[in-house]
Amino acid sequence: MHERNPQSESHHKLSSRPTMTASSTIQLRLPSTFTSSKNAVPIEATPILTTEQLSGTWFIMKTSIPFWKDKRNASITLTKSTTGKTPNALDNLTTYHLLPDPSQKKIRGADTATKGLDNVYDWRGHGWLKIASSRWEVLGSEQAGNDDGWLVVYTHGSMFTTGGLIVYSRRSTGLSQDVGKSIEDALRELGSGALSAEVTNCFEVPRN
Repeated sequence: MHERNPQSESHHKLSSRPTMTASSTIQLRLPSTFTSSKNAVPIEATPILTTEQLSGTWFIMKTSIPFWKDKRNASITLTKSTTGKTPNALDNLTTYHLLPDPSQKKIRGADTATKGLDNVYDWRGHGWLKIASSRWEVLGSEQAGNDDGWLVVYTHGSMFTTGGLIVYSRRSTGLSQDVGKSIEDALRELGSGALSAEVTNCFEVPRN
């Protein structure tokens, strides 16, 4: 996720592989560790999301990661790091409630752009969670800087959690049924059996 001027490039092309089909106008890419049964041609010079576009609060709508099965009201808030130590770095605050615990839980960490890989960040926890780290990749997004934005991320496993898909929305009320279905279809159309299995395993994270 190294800075590039996004104004002259469409946010719909956050992909290393084209996925346009008759049934979907959403373009997504495979996680870097997945393989596809399709001989897709890589898109050169693909636009990327800036830290400004990623900044703000994202609400978790659906995920395949078991960690979130007993959670509700889950979100992450990303803010551009002000430490100045690392360029393109983000402070990461994850909040959620356990079911049915009314108290809010918080996980703090930092995301650093992975050198040589666009739209990929390495997360490391703060405090006692400093021993924990993981990598996450943006598979696609739309209107990331706007209230109607959504974000599809693949998170690699850490010492505490398994990896999987996460679908985020800028709105706490979530995405429309049509948009959600289009994202699901676009993920399956990438031609990876492993990724399709992650889509099948996705569940909603409730909000109240």
